[in-house]
Amino acid sequence: MKIPESLRVGAQVYTVGFDKNIRDSGLAGECNFRALTIKVLDDRPPTRIQETFCHELVEAVNYEYGINLRHKQVTQLGMALYQILRDNPGVFLEDGTETACS
Repeated sequence: MKIPESLRVGAQVYTVGFDKNIRDSGLAGECNFRALTIKVLDDRPPTRIQETFCHELVEAVNYEYGINLRHKQVTQLGMALYQILRDNPGVFLEDGTETACS
Protein backbone atom coordinates (compact mmCIF):
# COMPACT_ATOMS: atom_id res chain seq x y z
CA MET A 1 0.00 0.00 0.00
CA LYS A 2 1.37 3.36 -0.99
CA ILE A 3 0.95 6.07 1.63
CA PRO A 4 0.01 9.33 -0.10
CA GLU A 5 1.63 12.72 0.51
CA SER A 6 -1.82 14.21 1.03
CA LEU A 7 -5.46 13.18 0.98
CA ARG A 8 -8.86 14.80 1.21
CA VAL A 9 -11.05 13.94 4.19
CA GLY A 10 -14.38 15.70 3.90
CA ALA A 11 -13.69 19.29 2.91
CA GLN A 12 -10.11 19.27 4.27
CA VAL A 13 -6.81 18.24 2.73
CA TYR A 14 -4.49 16.50 5.18
CA THR A 15 -0.75 16.49 4.56
CA VAL A 16 0.78 13.09 5.29
CA GLY A 17 4.37 12.55 6.32
CA PHE A 18 6.84 10.66 8.43
CA ASP A 19 8.25 12.02 11.67
CA LYS A 20 10.78 10.40 13.99
CA ASN A 21 10.07 13.03 16.66
CA ILE A 22 6.67 11.57 17.56
CA ARG A 23 8.53 8.64 19.12
CA ASP A 24 9.34 10.97 22.03
CA SER A 25 5.63 11.19 22.82
CA GLY A 26 5.30 7.39 22.82
CA LEU A 27 3.09 7.40 19.72
CA ALA A 28 3.37 5.49 16.46
CA GLY A 29 1.26 8.08 14.63
CA GLU A 30 -0.49 11.37 15.09
CA CYS A 31 -3.43 13.13 13.47
CA ASN A 32 -3.48 16.88 14.07
CA PHE A 33 -6.90 18.26 13.20
CA ARG A 34 -5.87 21.92 13.49
CA ALA A 35 -2.73 21.62 11.39
CA LEU A 36 -4.42 19.12 9.03
CA THR A 37 -1.51 16.69 9.24
CA ILE A 38 -1.10 12.97 9.64
CA LYS A 39 2.34 11.87 10.81
CA VAL A 40 3.60 8.32 11.10
CA LEU A 41 6.72 7.00 12.79
CA ASP A 42 8.85 5.58 9.98
CA ASP A 43 11.29 3.30 11.79
CA ARG A 44 8.92 0.35 12.04
CA PRO A 45 8.15 -2.56 9.70
CA PRO A 46 6.16 -1.52 6.59
CA THR A 47 3.04 -3.37 7.76
CA ARG A 48 3.05 -1.43 11.05
CA ILE A 49 3.57 1.87 9.22
CA GLN A 50 0.63 1.13 6.91
CA GLU A 51 -1.60 0.00 9.77
CA THR A 52 -0.74 3.14 11.73
CA PHE A 53 -1.55 5.29 8.69
CA CYS A 54 -4.98 3.63 8.43
CA HIS A 55 -5.58 4.26 12.14
CA GLU A 56 -4.71 7.95 11.78
CA LEU A 57 -6.91 8.19 8.68
CA VAL A 58 -9.85 6.84 10.70
CA GLU A 59 -9.02 9.46 13.37
CA ALA A 60 -9.35 12.16 10.69
CA VAL A 61 -12.64 10.72 9.39
CA ASN A 62 -13.97 10.47 12.94
CA TYR A 63 -13.18 14.14 13.57
CA GLU A 64 -14.19 15.63 10.21
CA TYR A 65 -17.54 13.87 10.16
CA GLY A 66 -18.27 14.21 13.88
CA ILE A 67 -18.78 10.47 14.28
CA ASN A 68 -17.59 10.39 17.92
CA LEU A 69 -16.10 6.91 17.90
CA ARG A 70 -14.28 5.81 21.04
CA HIS A 71 -10.54 5.26 20.61
CA LYS A 72 -10.97 1.48 20.80
CA GLN A 73 -13.44 1.69 17.91
CA VAL A 74 -11.03 3.86 15.91
CA THR A 75 -8.31 1.27 16.51
CA GLN A 76 -10.54 -1.62 15.44
CA LEU A 77 -11.79 0.19 12.34
CA GLY A 78 -8.25 1.22 11.39
CA MET A 79 -7.06 -2.38 11.63
CA ALA A 80 -10.03 -3.59 9.58
CA LEU A 81 -9.45 -0.94 6.90
CA TYR A 82 -5.78 -1.89 6.69
CA GLN A 83 -6.63 -5.60 6.37
CA ILE A 84 -9.13 -4.92 3.57
CA LEU A 85 -6.69 -2.74 1.61
CA ARG A 86 -3.81 -5.18 2.17
CA ASP A 87 -5.77 -8.29 1.20
CA ASN A 88 -7.41 -6.77 -1.88
CA PRO A 89 -4.58 -5.02 -3.75
CA GLY A 90 -5.63 -3.02 -6.77
CA VAL A 91 -9.35 -3.08 -6.03
CA PHE A 92 -9.59 0.67 -5.58
CA LEU A 93 -7.50 1.77 -8.58
CA GLU A 94 -8.89 4.36 -10.99
CA ASP A 95 -7.02 3.28 -14.10
CA GLY A 96 -10.12 1.98 -15.83
CA THR A 97 -9.33 -1.68 -15.32
CA GLU A 98 -11.93 -4.10 -14.08
CA THR A 99 -11.85 -4.79 -10.36
CA ALA A 100 -13.73 -6.97 -7.91
CA CYS A 101 -15.92 -3.98 -7.01
CA SER A 102 -16.74 -2.96 -10.61
